[in-house]
Amino acid sequence: MLLTPGHSPRHLSSPSPFAISDSSVQMPRSSSQITSRNPRGHPTVLDEDTFVAAIEKKIERDFFPDISKLWDRLDWLEAIKTRDPGQIHDAQLKIIECHNFTGQM
Repeated sequence: MLLTPGHSPRHLSSPSPFAISDSSVQMPRSSSQITSRNPRGHPTVLDEDTFVAAIEKKIERDFFPDISKLWDRLDWLEAIKTRDPGQIHDAQLKIIECHNFTGQM
């Protein structure tokens, strides 16, 4: 009688194509084959000002995506406060260029 299914004497199991033999396993020959290397090489150490500037850019990009528009509007409001037609014109052009670049109106 059969104790477990699949172990019938009629069906002889063939060796698995995924079976690993001791001769197919190769051991590394040196320690350099064991250690993995960092694909980027050595990390770059940034000075504090560069690091803070990079973090500020990422925070602005991720949490305040419209901040450039707000800065342009602030420039425009400050130009209006000075009543200088040249500054007002430059600020307006900056806002128009920003809207044309992003496709908004």
